[in-house]
Formats: sequence, structure tokens, C-alpha cells
Amino acid sequence: MNVPNLDQTIELYHGQACQLYWQIGNVLRRVAARTSLEPPKPVDGNLVLALPVLQRVAKRLYGVAQREADAIGPPSQRPRKFKLKVVEVVAIMLHVHPVATGAWPELGKVQQKSLNLQQYITFPK
Repeated sequence: MNVPNLDQTIELYHGQACQLYWQIGNVLRRVAARTSLEPPKPVDGNLVLALPVLQRVAKRLYGVAQREADAIGPPSQRPRKFKLKVVEVVAIMLHVHPVATGAWPELGKVQQKSLNLQQYITFPK
């Protein structure tokens, strides 16, 4: 059986890496706040499994955002290619996209790319 490569490449324009980083950070902060309450409130098991994946994506996005912030001169008009593994796309679609407020363009790019995966994965609407 041939397993297809389900990794995705999205394009992030200037500032979008930082926005997606903050959206992932909001999810991570909510989990930290729930578990630090007395008594702690339970967290969904699927989210617990996705936390290391979201942290890894956030770390990579932070690096991209820092390079953009440190760049000298006008921002590039060309988008940066950002590769997401299939587990990263699924974690973002399940835990970041449903709770994100506003129409963040980078989440739209992730959602557009995830449509390629709909024949393999069912995302909640």
C-alpha cells in the first residue's frame, strides 16, 4: 500500500507568521490557565496530544517572525514558503482554527491547504 505524502506548504506574507504564532499561543495559554486553576479543570485528550505539535509549529513560526522583525528595509512583497507536516495541519485545524477570532489570512491559507486532505481526514465544521 502506497501512503501519500500529506505534508502541506503554505505561503505566509509579511506579518502572518507572527499572527499565527499568537493564535497558537492563545490556545497554549488557555490550556495552561485551565490546568493552573484550583481545582484544575480537565483538558480534552486530543488537545493534550496536540500540544507538543503546536509548540513545535509555534517555535518555527516565532523564528520566521523574528527574522521578519530584524530585517532591514521595506518588507518583502513575496510570501515565504512554510512547510507543515500533516499532523501540524490537523492540530491547527482542530484546535487553533475553530477558536481563532477574526478572519486571519494565514488561517485561511492553512484551511485552503487542508482541503487537499479532505479525502483522507474529516475536519469538524
